[in-house]
Amino acid sequence: MYENSWVSLGRSVHLPAVLSSNTRCKASIWVKPIYTPILNVEVINPTDWTYISFSTVTLAPGDWQQISVPFWTAYTLDVYFRVSNLTSQGSALLDDLRVTCGWR
Repeated sequence: MYENSWVSLGRSVHLPAVLSSNTRCKASIWVKPIYTPILNVEVINPTDWTYISFSTVTLAPGDWQQISVPFWTAYTLDVYFRVSNLTSQGSALLDDLRVTCGWR
């Protein structure tokens, strides 16, 4: 990765839920930081590429840790989950994406 650039890894996700005004979802992924990455953890609406849920985290080097985005109210069954590395000063290994949905 070059200075003033970014890299990302993402995948399409079909939510395991029935849409209603009470359907809330959360996405998380396990990360092993190398050096000091600054990561955007994103849930995106693939029809217009707007954020549904979003979090930025700065991680210190170390062991595997779980990071997540805030809960969101599901209004579409198809989303795009992406982790973007915003710095050339760090990287990360990613594993075990989990999306859970429930009803209140």
